[in-house]
Amino acid sequence: MKKIIISVLLLGLLFSCKPSGLAILNKNDQAIPPTVKENIFVLTQKATDKKYGYSESLPVNLGFTHSIHQVKPEQYLNALSGPNHEEITFKFIESCCPFITKKGDMGTGLLDKYEISWAGLKKPLYIYINIYEKGDVLIPYNLNAKK
Repeated sequence: MKKIIISVLLLGLLFSCKPSGLAILNKNDQAIPPTVKENIFVLTQKATDKKYGYSESLPVNLGFTHSIHQVKPEQYLNALSGPNHEEITFKFIESCCPFITKKGDMGTGLLDKYEISWAGLKKPLYIYINIYEKGDVLIPYNLNAKK
């Protein structure tokens, strides 16, 4: 009886964790990974869409390999500066926003949400990073590449 109850609970948990139907709109399997210099991405191109990086459906797609999962978001975030080249700070907030992907465990993936701020910014910004899908790695609107 105990095994049946545990099985029912596990099945309920499994089916309650379905992807939300989030569609990643900016995937590009042909994207070329950014150059890395001194363990930081070299970013040269700014996003033209103001939602790039700030929206769950237009995240920064860093899914070029899974071997350095913990390093890649930092390589990207350390390459950014504020609108007037201010030094930014960032911190991981949560993994969120499940979506369907063939590149994730059990056919799903999660986005990593980071809070970024700099001196003088009244309200922090949030950037969504996707480590499963490839895409053009750009500088979000209102930010710059670190000099």
